[in-house]
Amino acid sequence: DDRHEICITVRDTGIGIRPDRMDRLFKSFSQVDMSTTRKYGGTGLGLAISKRLIEMMGGKIWAESEVGKGSAFHVVIEASCAPARITDTRQLSQPPSEQLSSTAARARLLLAEDNAVNQKVAMRMLKKLGYSADLAANGLEVLRALERQSYDIILMDVQMPEMDGLEAARAIRRLQRPQPRIIAITAYALEGDRERCLEAGMDDYISKPVQMAELAEVLSKYGPCVDFYEEHNFEK
Repeated sequence: DDRHEICITVRDTGIGIRPDRMDRLFKSFSQVDMSTTRKYGGTGLGLAISKRLIEMMGGKIWAESEVGKGSAFHVVIEASCAPARITDTRQLSQPPSEQLSSTAARARLLLAEDNAVNQKVAMRMLKKLGYSADLAANGLEVLRALERQSYDIILMDVQMPEMDGLEAARAIRRLQRPQPRIIAITAYALEGDRERCLEAGMDDYISKPVQMAELAEVLSKYGPCVDFYEEHNFEK
């Protein structure tokens, strides 16, 4: 028999989960803390999707937790051995172009994202597309960054701690100064979410997980601030 049982355990030393809230863990769009500005991010889909995928493979997932000490998530699946395969790693990635487009080189970008992994992924994508960007971890940091300098484009995560993306967009639109383009980046995929972003003053919308082609397309719509100034009759 070439099938083997694979056991995976992920432990943390975080805040833990109360026993009366453990039943929320694997439900879609459910969080222990449901507020939009909660300290810990996420949309409440990760564990629900993981559970469904694991069960489709005939496995199971469960969690154990103790408040103040942390949590442990266990996964058990069965899998067959795969034949060895050699891949030419040189074909897995393409280096960024040495010649940046004039638009990308001149555009001033600010990425607003609180998740460290998402920050790295987005910054790497932007670099490959020829853009450089500053970083903010929440809406308040976005406003502070705008006090220091102007930006052409803000890539704004909707769900962030302290001040979420929608509130930050509204605050930016109240500022008496040249306005940046604001592109919402959100894991929400429900009907009406795009409209909520646009009503808050955002110019465009892309959903997570962000795809390179989609990011390139939305950025190509908006050039450096000089074009935006002229469109809205602002003086530089």
